[in-house]
Parts: sequence; structure tokens; C-alpha cells
Amino acid sequence: MGTPILLGNHNDCKIDKGRYVETDVSGYKAVIYVPSGIDNEQIQKALDYAYSTLCQSCYMEFILADCFLFISKEIFDKKKVFKFNLKRHFTDCQKSIHDTMKLYERHMDEDYYNEYSTYLWDLIKDKVEKLRKMIEDKLRNLKCKYNPYLCSYVIMIQNLVQQINDTHKHVMEITEREYGVDIASSYENHRAKTAFTQADNCLYDIMHDEDEKFRDNIVKDKKVIAVWSDITRTLYDPINAKKARFSAFYSMPEETQALYNLREEDGFCELKDGAKRFKKGA
Repeated sequence: MGTPILLGNHNDCKIDKGRYVETDVSGYKAVIYVPSGIDNEQIQKALDYAYSTLCQSCYMEFILADCFLFISKEIFDKKKVFKFNLKRHFTDCQKSIHDTMKLYERHMDEDYYNEYSTYLWDLIKDKVEKLRKMIEDKLRNLKCKYNPYLCSYVIMIQNLVQQINDTHKHVMEITEREYGVDIASSYENHRAKTAFTQADNCLYDIMHDEDEKFRDNIVKDKKVIAVWSDITRTLYDPINAKKARFSAFYSMPEETQALYNLREEDGFCELKDGAKRFKKGA
């Protein structure tokens, strides 16, 4: 997935004489600091682990966010508000998500991960709507002066997109803890930074001066937290993930399935020796 290239030693610290290494991930170069005792093989393992984990978490969450964006656009069109700033910010948000997904797809079988993600979306879509309606009702009770129905959609967009950023950060933290090297900068281009900014802008386009007024009333509401937590648990429940992997594997053509060994215990599939194809479910 990525390639580490030695640049030089770091001699400023007498305790830990590490070195700087240039990584190349999908054509994007970054310089990372590597503590002493970490060799290039360890860096490569960290890069591979991070990418595999990002595919099963952030890429999946990108697809979920995109599904909700698709639904939201239909609502905005129907309500005749999809114009001017909202249209521009929404379109830029969606484009950033799509462009970042294409970056992931350079080294993956997107059909596999799309099926994996779609399976999970089907499990949570009713819960997402339940949460949206809960937020709408909450805003209505708080006498929000803007349309609570539309506000609930942009709040959900903002939270679904921000969740991806939080997940990305979490994956980088786990990778550093497991492999002893911080490679966050190597995967900075896998974050869809523009999407996060534009999701915030969409929120402002609809809620204006009330975009922060009711924030605590929503994000700290126990019922809202409970539903959001239920959505997260559903996505990352090991049993659901296993079922999603099986669904993704058996959705592939039989000739593609034949290239992999499927682990019945968890649904992971590994490329057979000598087979040349993207590694799925790594």
C-alpha cells in the first residue's frame, strides 16, 4: 500500500536517535519521524494495517454518509432550498467524499467494500431516520426559528461526516500504539478534509445564527446519545461485521472467489499464494 524511504537520522535527541522516513501512499509523499528500534519492515506493517483498517471503517463510513447525502439532496430539492450557498457547499462536500473514496479504491476492490458497507447501511438506515426525527422533534420543542425538519438533515450530515474524521484519528492512534510509529501524515489525504468544512457550512446555511445555539441540547441529550451509540455499536458489532464480510465475499463472481481463502470463523478472506489481485477484507 505504502513505501517507506529512509531520509536521514535524527541526532537532536540523545535519548532516542530515530530517523526521518519518507512514505509514499497512493502517490502522496509524507515525511514521518521513526523512533529508534523501528525498522522499515515495521513501518510497512503499520502502513498496511492502517490502510486495511481504514477500508473497513472510514471507507465504510464514507459510503454511509454518501447514502444519507443522497437522501438529503432529494429533500432539499423537494423543499426548494437546494440553491445558492447550500447547493455549492453540499456539492463540494459530496465531491470531496467521492474523490477520497476514489483514492481508497486505487488499491482495493471497491465492489467488495461497497457490498460490505451497503449491508451495514441496511442495518442502520432505520435507526438513522429515527435519530433524525428525534433531532427534528427536539428542535421543534426548543422553538428553533428555522425549519426543524431541514435543520435535522444538516445536523445529521454534519455528524455523519465528522464521525469519519473521528474514526480516522482513532485508527491512526491505534496504529501508532500497535506499531510504535506515527504515520498519520502518510494518510492525511484519506481524510476528505474539504468534506468536514463544507458539512459545517451546510449546517450554517440552514441554521444560520442558531447553528451552535442548540448544539449542547442535542449532543448532550441522553436519548440522542443512546440512539447514536446504538448506530455505532451496530456498525462495529463483530457479528454484523462477519455477516457483512460473508455478504461481500459471496457477491463476488465465482472466479474471483476462487482466488481467496475464506475464513469461516470471522469472514475474512486472504489472497491465495500466487494469486494476483487486490487483497479483500484484509
